[in-house]
Amino acid sequence: MPLTRKQLQALRATVPATGNRVRLARKLMGWTQVELAAAAGLQQPYVSAVERGRYSVEVRNAWPLAVVFGCSIEDLFCPDGVKAKVAS
Repeated sequence: MPLTRKQLQALRATVPATGNRVRLARKLMGWTQVELAAAAGLQQPYVSAVERGRYSVEVRNAWPLAVVFGCSIEDLFCPDGVKAKVAS
């Protein structure tokens, strides 16, 4: 089940310091990292590292996350300029 409109609005309104909104999207769904990893066909340690902003995510891994949440890749991953504004 994808994010609801209200959840998507909350997701889009947040600009996290990590540059991505994966953790927030996961929490909005009420999932654990293990559940998200299974749904997206990824490994849990990878999901954890993405949530912490340790990886630059490739499209091949961002796409399954966006599909699982029912949103765009841009909804999950902020452009570098947005992250820079938050960090300063």
